[in-house]
Amino acid sequence: MKRTAKTLAVKGLGTPLGSNSFISRRVLRALKMDYGPFQRNPTYLNGKNSISCVSVDFDVTRPSRFEDNRNGTRALLGLAERYRMPLTWAVCGHSVEDDMRSYEAILQSPVPKEIGIHTYSHIDAQASSSESFKADVERCIQVLGLNDRPKTFIFPWNREAHFDVLHELGFRAYRGARRAICSPVETNGLWNIRPVYYVDQKSLGSADLIKSYLDLCIEHFAVFHLWLHPWSIMIDGQAEPMAQTLDEVFSYMQEKRNEGTLDFLTMGELAFRLDVASPKSRAQQERPQEVRSRPAENFGEATRGHGPVDLTLVDPSRGDEVRSSH
Repeated sequence: MKRTAKTLAVKGLGTPLGSNSFISRRVLRALKMDYGPFQRNPTYLNGKNSISCVSVDFDVTRPSRFEDNRNGTRALLGLAERYRMPLTWAVCGHSVEDDMRSYEAILQSPVPKEIGIHTYSHIDAQASSSESFKADVERCIQVLGLNDRPKTFIFPWNREAHFDVLHELGFRAYRGARRAICSPVETNGLWNIRPVYYVDQKSLGSADLIKSYLDLCIEHFAVFHLWLHPWSIMIDGQAEPMAQTLDEVFSYMQEKRNEGTLDFLTMGELAFRLDVASPKSRAQQERPQEVRSRPAENFGEATRGHGPVDLTLVDPSRGDEVRSSH
């Protein structure tokens, strides 16, 4: 029922303004989903209508997810290679120590990728002091053995805090906790590249709905940001059912790229473009480099769990937030 309501609402948003569009806005708002207004023809799109980002949270917050995370990682790497889809891997350092084989597979994939930071121990930023948070993030960077400073940070449980620490450490992008179809907004010194759709087992068979979101992003010059976990696409230990759904979505994304309306970027690459395009941005950052890494040999304890994502409406031309009333 909820998926049907989303589908009807999203299709209605593609119609001219009127009663149908109004109803669609009301339906989406009731489903905690907002959209617009939109910035027209932003320069960071480089002549495209939209940019797609796919962020993957590589974290094993429960021992029971270990095999699903490994198999899901393998499936996602296969899809990325098939469609030359750059992925932004938000990596938890402790999970890498537990499964170095999967991390090595990510690094060795021939597809361009970005290694972002998801903390070492999946620490809750909102429940941590700035000192402990910074130490945990720096430990993750050390474990991953990155030669270049990471540019993208993903908050565990999407609980945002300590932006001053992230800015000090050189991060330029993060995935905010509030979903919206909109342009990125610079918040607390970092670019908030908001998610549009979370892909998990409940997304099985929802390719048409996800493609409708992409169409909306293309129509409104917005960023199409999917996010997921490797273990979230596993169903009864099998990746194939969800891989078929993602294959249909990625194939459609490739069609749009071939048409010239969509570009594929990592979150760090998008942040670089935003820095170049924004006169208000901090000093221009170095262009993200292809991932090079040498795994380190530190060990530690991990925390567990993930939380929901809320939604909001953003005016990217002013950076204002219009919060939905739920």
